[in-house]
Amino acid sequence: MARSKNQAAKKRRLGLQNLETRKLMAGDISVDVDISGSRMDVELTGDGAANGVEVRQVNDMLRITGLTQGGAPTTIEGNSVQYIPTKQFISGSWRTLDDLTIKLGDGDDQVVLRDVNMQHHSHSDLKIETGRGHDRITMLDVTVLDDIHLLDHSSDDGNDYWWMRNVDVGDRLDADMGDGADTFVASYTDARTLDIDSGRHNDYVSLFGIDVDNLDVALRSGNDTLRIDASAADDADLDGGSNHDKLDVNGTGYYANSFDAVLASESFETIYD
Repeated sequence: MARSKNQAAKKRRLGLQNLETRKLMAGDISVDVDISGSRMDVELTGDGAANGVEVRQVNDMLRITGLTQGGAPTTIEGNSVQYIPTKQFISGSWRTLDDLTIKLGDGDDQVVLRDVNMQHHSHSDLKIETGRGHDRITMLDVTVLDDIHLLDHSSDDGNDYWWMRNVDVGDRLDADMGDGADTFVASYTDARTLDIDSGRHNDYVSLFGIDVDNLDVALRSGNDTLRIDASAADDADLDGGSNHDKLDVNGTGYYANSFDAVLASESFETIYD
């Protein structure tokens, strides 16, 4: 039986509505630059959707690019890319990048940092904050003169994946992953203090080529695995938490650690040494 004109029009309207809904899924990130004295702080804030962003330093510019996340491309202030100078000459004096803060909130988010150099101020900090959802953080060739703080709220239950390589921190690198089956992988990373809290559930932490003064790892509840190879720590506290946890420090030769990880460990039911 032939459809009436009203039925056909109704179907077309529904199709347009679905298209509009899909467009609304695309996330947008706002950019705020605060200049105070010689300092320039940059803050990126997500809108609660699935946000994806890459921050890469190219010469004296931060190139902030939206990534496809949750099936839709993230925009930066409504555009695909935005450039922020890491130093500006204003009113006869230089203003240089101090702090970089990224807050993406809820949603399955992704943050990529590459070639970022934050050494203009002794108190320069990098902070990345996520919320509910399965979040991914990638850092490659990043230098921060003071602290790096990575935070996923402890009450938020998502399976996060945080990966870093060639990261140099002047003071502390704190990674608070919150609850969920999380993965933390770091290689060739230097800091005064590396503090990892993987939260509850079954987590995996892998450290390779780490050089720190203080290493603190808390795996909390869950069947967790901690693997450490070719790493150095002057002082270490490795806590497997409750349930059945594994410590793998079975490296020899180049892969051997320069500290006694087994002696620094507690609450691991299985140890490979």
